[in-house]
Amino acid sequence: MRRTLPLRSAALRQTGRIVGLSAIAAACAHRPDASPVDGAAIAVQEVRAAMRAYDSILVYGPPDSTATKYTADGILFIPGMEPLRGRRAILDFLAPVWIGSTVLIAKTTVDTVELLGDRAYLWGSYEEIAGPKGQAPSLYRGRVVIDWVREADGRWRIARVMTQPTPPAPAASH
Repeated sequence: MRRTLPLRSAALRQTGRIVGLSAIAAACAHRPDASPVDGAAIAVQEVRAAMRAYDSILVYGPPDSTATKYTADGILFIPGMEPLRGRRAILDFLAPVWIGSTVLIAKTTVDTVELLGDRAYLWGSYEEIAGPKGQAPSLYRGRVVIDWVREADGRWRIARVMTQPTPPAPAASH
């Protein structure tokens, strides 16, 4: 069952769930035996995999799984709203959105991942076709910056997310 969140998500079919689960497993992997150069490349791939897993969870849920992708004190910045601070606030926001929305297509395009030890800054763009259940969906696009942290358990979690929506194109005049 597809779910919608007016934030970020990935359009995956049933077989995409397997890919998403593989991405989650890869995002959770920690390889302490890698050389520093290899370790950095592995960490960047882990962050990219964590991003794919996050997108998959936004589509297939449930919302409490989305909230667990954040650090305990993670912050979700949504334009026009006060920042959502902590997993509980994020979940309290997402749960009703989850119930009333549908995502048809969503994609994160990663431009770069800047690795600084156990922190990574992912810069990219998103595109999503989503909307309230029973209504025509809309196209949403914009830029995204995500501050990922590798926690003590080796998993990458989101410390901060900030999106910048692209304004809709003006209607053509006749």
